[in-house]
Amino acid sequence: HTHVDYVFHPYILQSRRSFVLPVYIGPGLRMIQYRDGRETNYFAFGVRAVGGILFDFKSIPLDAFVEVAGVLEYRGHDGDHFGVAFNAGAGARYYF
Repeated sequence: HTHVDYVFHPYILQSRRSFVLPVYIGPGLRMIQYRDGRETNYFAFGVRAVGGILFDFKSIPLDAFVEVAGVLEYRGHDGDHFGVAFNAGAGARYYF
């Protein structure tokens, strides 16, 4: 699974001296390879709609986030069709 998003920060939920807590939304792209351990093995490409909350520290180059995304994807197997998928994730980024 690989995805790329372009996000906007339209709302700030909290802004303190030590951190900022914005909401983000935006479009993206996803590529995934499905495997079920048998003969089913295929790629899917799709567009994402992502939304999340970012905890951005002001004094150190670190942030943490929680996000959810809906994906409309083209699945290239069994007659080639479209499908819907959902993602959720959490993570942290350190800026060099």
